[in-house]
Amino acid sequence: MDLYIDGVKNAAMVIVMAYPLTKFAPFNRAVQMMASNWDRIILILLLTVLSILSNVIGTELYNGAVLSSRIVAPVVGGIVAGPLVGIVVGFLGGLFRLYQGGFTAVPDMISSAVAGIIGGMIYERLGARRFRVGSVFLAGIMAEIIVQAFVLLMAQPQVVATALISWSATTSIVVNGFAVAVFISIIRDVQERNYAIGMQHAVQAFNIAEKTFSIVQDELNAKTAKALIDIIYEESSVDAVAITRDGLTVFFRGIGDEHHLPGTPALSALAGAQRDETGQMIVTSKTIKCQAADCPLRSLVSAPLRYGTESAGYLEIYKATDEIHAADLRLVEAIAGMLSMQLYSMKVHTQEKLLSRAEYEALRSQIHPHFLFNALSVIKLLVREDPVRAQELIVSLSQFFRRSLEVKSDLIPFGEELKGVEFYLTIQQARFGKALRVTIDVADECFSVPFPAFAVQPLVENAMNHGFVHDKSDMLLHLSGWMEDGQLVVRLIDNGIGIRQEIVEAVQANRIVPTMGVGLTNVNRRLKSLYGNNYYFSIKNESPGATITIRVPVMPG
Repeated sequence: MDLYIDGVKNAAMVIVMAYPLTKFAPFNRAVQMMASNWDRIILILLLTVLSILSNVIGTELYNGAVLSSRIVAPVVGGIVAGPLVGIVVGFLGGLFRLYQGGFTAVPDMISSAVAGIIGGMIYERLGARRFRVGSVFLAGIMAEIIVQAFVLLMAQPQVVATALISWSATTSIVVNGFAVAVFISIIRDVQERNYAIGMQHAVQAFNIAEKTFSIVQDELNAKTAKALIDIIYEESSVDAVAITRDGLTVFFRGIGDEHHLPGTPALSALAGAQRDETGQMIVTSKTIKCQAADCPLRSLVSAPLRYGTESAGYLEIYKATDEIHAADLRLVEAIAGMLSMQLYSMKVHTQEKLLSRAEYEALRSQIHPHFLFNALSVIKLLVREDPVRAQELIVSLSQFFRRSLEVKSDLIPFGEELKGVEFYLTIQQARFGKALRVTIDVADECFSVPFPAFAVQPLVENAMNHGFVHDKSDMLLHLSGWMEDGQLVVRLIDNGIGIRQEIVEAVQANRIVPTMGVGLTNVNRRLKSLYGNNYYFSIKNESPGATITIRVPVMPG
């Protein structure tokens, strides 16, 4: 019983350190799988200290053999930040154990690094769902079993090692398994708190998007910037917010607005910090500079506003504290992303007056307004019903529109085209649930074949918007792709109401009639412009549903 008490005391002292660790921003970013290399270095240092501490406070059993919770830190490091962090923490903690000495020092050192590998495997296999208590409990038990196995195999004399294992193994395995589980449970509580904050920010972003939709124009001028900033400031809880462009403030509202006037240098420009590959910038009190000595602002986050691929300026939020959290980054990114989509949509709307109908529809097909509104509506419903799923869809939606805006070439790998279709269908399945069944069967050799960008999604969108009666309880959609005689064949089959014959004939003739949309004809026109007569586009009504087939030759990307 005394051995169990000592083991629990040692584990408890290690677990006590879990909560303070969650207060560190690098730790929180690692929990959300957003850690930078610098964050990982900081985590390695913190967890190595924890591993060393667990060796120091451990209970000596015999001839330097120590009952401790040394495996907790490397296992947790691997689970939270990946295998590299877990292995390095285990190795460094193991070196200290080797320095302590004792007849089990060498197997203890090796097994500590192996414990980090086990934690890293949980990270790699489960990803965002890696904090399941059952999984981490088993990981802790497995790591401790390996510790005991290494002692049994390597420690000398063998008879003493066997006696030690028979005496202390059960205690170590049970106590450290629970220690890892409790440690991760504390981390999971912090993760759920961050999810709640993230969902609150998501709701704020949606409310802002709804209120700014009628304000955003094709040009981001001072009047528009003021209206946007007023809404963002009132809907969010930041200390100040601004829109900047070319290093100057366009409009600013919040604390410090008496000296951050339009036309004055932006704080982000004065800081001289570098933006990351996405255009974001984080500035803290170490580098923030203001021309006013009494300026209360201590940190900021800046995210780009874009007209498609063209810069429209930056959205910046400011705080009077020196704490920038992952939730702050997501709030700014979400608001800036939605404003950018609105700016681009308004630009497309303006282009309608300047382009021919076919050219405009080709541009508009990149971002279909109905799809955007449907997606936002679905995500808004999921925010309260399934916040984790809602957050996943928000990230996917951002990636989808970023891809749509960045595609410049007429031809892209078919695998990239398929990603857009899969996300579109993900949103539709979130809308219709089990009523919609989707199967995708594409041969691996098709993924790298150059294919017209945004050629498949309009076909799927047509099936969803026109082919199905949405009170139907059994909607089937099958998308397949394969190579045949040096050509890529793509086929879409649905069990909907079919396509009227006059529309089929109009599409085949590259015409648009008043009773139809332009999606199918636009796809046919694009295929014609790219391949001349060297392609095949077929629409056939079945009973029930319709089958659309595209056959194109392989062309250089």
